[in-house]
Amino acid sequence: MPIFLAAPDLVALPQRANRATMNQVPGKVFEAMAMAKPILATAVSGLPEIPAGVGRVVAPGSVSALAEALHWLLDHPGDAAELGSKARLRRQERYTWDAMDRILAGRLQRWQLPSNGDGRHSSEQQPRATVCATSDGANPCRRSPTSEPRDVLRGVTGVQAADDA
Repeated sequence: MPIFLAAPDLVALPQRANRATMNQVPGKVFEAMAMAKPILATAVSGLPEIPAGVGRVVAPGSVSALAEALHWLLDHPGDAAELGSKARLRRQERYTWDAMDRILAGRLQRWQLPSNGDGRHSSEQQPRATVCATSDGANPCRRSPTSEPRDVLRGVTGVQAADDA
């Protein structure tokens, strides 16, 4: 994929708001961020949050807004390059495996139980994480007992507290 992303001046991710796009984020946004490409996206699903402040986001279905933002990025290459650099930095801070591990581990601290004095949790007190790996809004979660919830969550697309399931 890097060879294809090296060629363009920017990456546009125009999407219409419909059932197919409402619960997904295209992986291309993260690839574009990794390549420090300016991003032009429509405000659909979680997509506007990712490039907010480091890319251009327009309303879905607005051809004129999409064209205006596209022209602005092409007419201001220095500003566009700065947005791409900021996007790459944001990806490093929030969307790499190491960043996700750090973020999830911090959020899961409330499940950390006191040990039995030997550094291990008793089997009756093992924390549980509910792991959800769908993006279609369904919730076929499975419970996973573990003393290290962040290890179970590596590579999972969604997380929900066991008590909240």
